[in-house]
Parts: sequence; structure tokens; C-alpha cells
Amino acid sequence: MSFEICRASDKDNFSKWSVLRRITFEDSLKVMEWSFKDVTIEQGIQYKYSFRQYNDNGLYSNREETEPILADFEDIFLCDNEKQIKIRFNPKISSFKTTRLESKVDTIGGKHPFIFRNGIVEYKEFPI
Repeated sequence: MSFEICRASDKDNFSKWSVLRRITFEDSLKVMEWSFKDVTIEQGIQYKYSFRQYNDNGLYSNREETEPILADFEDIFLCDNEKQIKIRFNPKISSFKTTRLESKVDTIGGKHPFIFRNGIVEYKEFPI
């Protein structure tokens, strides 16, 4: 049995459904034991979630939709795979800086240096 979990928001009046996860179960009892947490939502936005079954031929069941759920947080959280930091009291971000990994190698005579830049490494820095 294969299922997909989708999400729509009130930004576009719940008209566009995004697939969050596709899961396959060998045993129907495991469906009841499974849970999902959505950690990619925005403050102040209403969301609907749906759950539907599909098969390899592209046939889908009707969506089982939730009622709209308002995302209303008191704190913000910065997360990675191992740690989670809670930040309170509506912080303001005063500056935003993009950092790139780059290095310069001077040549003999210094007229034409080599500059190496890794375009994949591009992270953001900001004070809170």
C-alpha cells in the first residue's frame, strides 16, 4: 500500500497541493502506528493536510483532508539533524550577510591571481 501526504495553504486559497512525503507499507497495521511532523511551516499561515492512497498505475483515491490549521507560534526554532535551539521574544534580524567559500592565490608578479570560489557553499549569517 502506498500513500502520500500533501499540504495546501491559505496563501493561494488551498488550491495548490504540495506532496510532503510518499510512504509505502507492506503491512496495513503499520499505517496506524506511523506519524509525521511538518517542521517547514510559516507563522500566521493556515494549512490543510491530506492523505490519499495511490498505485503504480497513477490512480489516486479521494483526498482525506483536515480542517484548516493555523500556525501560531510563541517561539522560533533553529534546527539541524541533531540540535534544536529555541529563541523567544520575537527577535529582530538587523542584518543579513551571504557568506561564500573563496580563496585567492597570488602569482609571481601579482598581475593575474587565481581566485577559487565554491558556489555550492553559500550560507547565511545574521545576528539575533
